[in-house]
Amino acid sequence: KELVKTRIQEQKAEVKSKLANIKDEKKKASVEKIIVKIQQLNADTVEKLSKKLNQIEGVLVKIESRVSKAEANKVDVTEVKKEIEKAKTTISETREALVKQAQKTYIIDQTATEENLKAEIKNIRDTFNKDTKSMYEAVKKAHESVRNVATSLAKVPKIDEQPKQEETTNQEKIIINQ
Repeated sequence: KELVKTRIQEQKAEVKSKLANIKDEKKKASVEKIIVKIQQLNADTVEKLSKKLNQIEGVLVKIESRVSKAEANKVDVTEVKKEIEKAKTTISETREALVKQAQKTYIIDQTATEENLKAEIKNIRDTFNKDTKSMYEAVKKAHESVRNVATSLAKVPKIDEQPKQEETTNQEKIIINQ
């Protein structure tokens, strides 16, 4: 959180320097406020999606423990293992995308003038919305892949059953009964 706050302060200073050629103080303050708000929304969104991704990853860990339990019981889970690898790949790709999104900055160009300021802000807002939607879609994809793993694990029969011990022979039964 502290890192995010310092980055936002640095970006705020950068925005102020880029707005130096704009004369209208109201516009300058408004643009600065909008840019800072977008940066804060970006940080909050990335944090929220990271928490969700951690939760999804936790579910995958629980599924993996069930798979290892099934393997110990000599149940065939090769298809589930393939699904787990796909889910891990999807989660790691999503995590990388979240890191990239956290590093993105939404700042107006140095060439922005009072005439094209509205279009510049609209462009920044649209870019932010597009990036946010792609992040949500990536997290949904990771969730769907873990859901597929759980579904394929549910299709495997006799996961929780303990392996049966070999039956005692007749001679052992006779000895036990005496």
